[in-house]
Amino acid sequence: MVDKVDVETVVRLHTSKAVLEVGTDGSLVEIRTPDARSIEWYGKVRLGLQPEIAVALAHAILKVAKTLEDDHD
Repeated sequence: MVDKVDVETVVRLHTSKAVLEVGTDGSLVEIRTPDARSIEWYGKVRLGLQPEIAVALAHAILKVAKTLEDDHD
């Protein structure tokens, strides 16, 4: 008999060079490189964040990316 079943949602960001994966690790949001090609491109990434920190990081990334987009217009 199965005591507990966890269902994980995984989002993968694919480029022609590599993949970054966002998923869960227990109660954390985890950003990771899932395969050798991705590790070669990005380095070994395994960053676990509390959900509220992950949301703050997402906002920070959007804010910085927006400034770079504005510079290219």
